[in-house]
Amino acid sequence: MRDATECHTLLSPDGASSVVPVRYSFALVPPEPLAQVFAGQRARFDPGHAATVPHVTMKLGFVLGDGVLATHSDLVEWLKQECRQQRPFEVQLGEVGMFSSCSGYGHVVYVGVRPTPALIELHARLVEGLAKAGARTSGVSAEREVAMFFPHLTLAQGLTEAGAQEALAAAQRELTPVMFLADRLVTARSADGERWAVDGQVRFCGEAVAASSTAGKSFEAWATLREKPTT
Repeated sequence: MRDATECHTLLSPDGASSVVPVRYSFALVPPEPLAQVFAGQRARFDPGHAATVPHVTMKLGFVLGDGVLATHSDLVEWLKQECRQQRPFEVQLGEVGMFSSCSGYGHVVYVGVRPTPALIELHARLVEGLAKAGARTSGVSAEREVAMFFPHLTLAQGLTEAGAQEALAAAQRELTPVMFLADRLVTARSADGERWAVDGQVRFCGEAVAASSTAGKSFEAWATLREKPTT
């Protein structure tokens, strides 16, 4: 039987109801106090998303299917199995950049993430494994999602060109290349396709743990399809 949490009923302005499937996503989250540095940048230049947890998206938003992954519990068990195979690895954050989105997100300022073999391999394994298990990602095939992977940590989005240039200049002055050890995946879910919240964590030893200080915090728009920068 499908988990009662897997669908969410929304009411439109005219009172009609529609069932929206719950969407999930995975990310890497830098530890404190590094996360606070990035959160401070976001609060400064993108206050509308100030509550968003700094993160590197590792899987675009997807919905569960009717096969192996039919419930939230199935997903957690699947992820635990995948994470048992994964060793912790370094995530290397580098230069700050910007690009203009053609999907309604205005100008985006981000910190680039070095596409190391460990990062690329984990992303591909998650994307391809979920697709084989019946999970569905709207608007993009598993092959395209793997090919277009552009790892980054968003500092601000929805900015005007002038605002993005200001944020970019400040971030370039204030941030330096840094790394953190990724030892877990953070999971998030969205009941309406727009607002995201932290759902839990799975360590790379396969152990599911509580979401601790990030529980319920916003991951708004974290799992939407993003373009690679063109400049």
